[in-house]
Amino acid sequence: LDRTVIFLAHEAADTDGSGAVREYVLNFGGRKLNRSYGLYFTDVWRAFTKISGTDVKYCVRTVPEPPLYQDMKCSLALPSVFVWDDERAKIFSQL
Repeated sequence: LDRTVIFLAHEAADTDGSGAVREYVLNFGGRKLNRSYGLYFTDVWRAFTKISGTDVKYCVRTVPEPPLYQDMKCSLALPSVFVWDDERAKIFSQL
């Protein structure tokens, strides 16, 4: 429908009986939806920060990192991991 929807959510750790993290899922309602959101979107990215002293870089991952982040995918011509400020103009030009 020629629309861009950006959906933001926190992650929840899915742990096994020993407390080890098996994977991260989006922390929003519905046990089915938070594990199948990749079916509904062309792109699924994970945002994270890299902090070094007072320097903060806002980064994005666009490819899977099994087993913890399996649903990552990207329809745009972008690196697999990048700093947001470095690619922002390129992203907007492709939308």
